[in-house]
Amino acid sequence: MTAFRPLRPSFCSIYDAHFWWHERLWKVPEMVYVQAFNGTPFKALMWRLMGARVGRKLFDDGCYFTERTLVAIGD
Repeated sequence: MTAFRPLRPSFCSIYDAHFWWHERLWKVPEMVYVQAFNGTPFKALMWRLMGARVGRKLFDDGCYFTERTLVAIGD
């Protein structure tokens, strides 16, 4: 979905139309497919594909980010 235009983190009011466009894309999809990768090296790849900035050698065994484009985790 982001091949056409990647999203950038933004702060705005819930009454702004851009807020709902952003929420529709990032928060509505179910997280079941991401939970299938818990505890594997591929979980970091999944977070990167969804916009989170994560460092090398990330071990994630079940974390959940609501604002993926605002998350930054170092090495």
